[in-house]
Amino acid sequence: MDMKKRLDAFADAVIAIILTIMVLELPIETVHGQFDYLALAEAVGVYAVSFCFVANIWYQHAIAMGEAETIKRDTIIWDLVLLFLLSLVPASTRAMTMIASNYTVMVYGILYLLVSIVLRVIVRHIVHEKYTEKSDMAKIYASIYGDHNLESWSLIAANIVLAYFFPRVAMVFFIVITVRSFFANSGEQSELEEAGAMTADGRQHFIAMSPLQKRTFMNALQRYMKQEVHDAGTLELAGANWDKFAQQMQKQFGIQPADLKKWLEQRRFRGHGAGGHNGPSDRQNRGGYHQQ
Repeated sequence: MDMKKRLDAFADAVIAIILTIMVLELPIETVHGQFDYLALAEAVGVYAVSFCFVANIWYQHAIAMGEAETIKRDTIIWDLVLLFLLSLVPASTRAMTMIASNYTVMVYGILYLLVSIVLRVIVRHIVHEKYTEKSDMAKIYASIYGDHNLESWSLIAANIVLAYFFPRVAMVFFIVITVRSFFANSGEQSELEEAGAMTADGRQHFIAMSPLQKRTFMNALQRYMKQEVHDAGTLELAGANWDKFAQQMQKQFGIQPADLKKWLEQRRFRGHGAGGHNGPSDRQNRGGYHQQ
């Protein structure tokens, strides 16, 4: 078993133990001989915050490990730092279940922020090791992940401040931040893989886009893919729509039709697997699309 698999398996085992410890530490209390259901419900709520947080880190870590081809010493060290910080989550969670004070929630928020930052360091190491054109992919990484990183860290930092005044409200917002991060990171990971399939010229055009242009571009892709499914039975209509869409994207964003096809093929493969419907290049071979 290579180092990548060993590290991934070790991380899975540690995270499984962390979740087990957290649930075992849920307080079972009695008041005047009666089971305190209210205290247990509050503790389960705190546990839910930590479960969502740790589960999201596990998902992002698994995705990152799946992208890695080799694991270097620096990545291993940062991964161990990540697991060390995660191993402190049960103790921090236990403190909040005992006393949900402003300080216990603030400490939890600081731990949350540190784990998020370390995970991003690990992802950056893996991305830079995977792609040969490191200068381009470093810019792609910053282009896709940069804004979201700063945004997430700002939200966590703001929630730490909120915890000083309203600790219980801040605990709820930690769940909101985690769920938001889960869906945002899933989409960003797909964009990074799709950008990696583009030519050097296509990547440069993508890097040059503003955040608003990226959102507009991604929304245009989604609309075209929905229209493509609707027009799948009519090759002539599908071909005309592809020509119009490709020309529009080339004019508006500078993305060449060949890069656009690669991007769409990546999205289809991810959404439908190998048995998904044919892409523009497949139909083009049957005469349904005009050569750009």
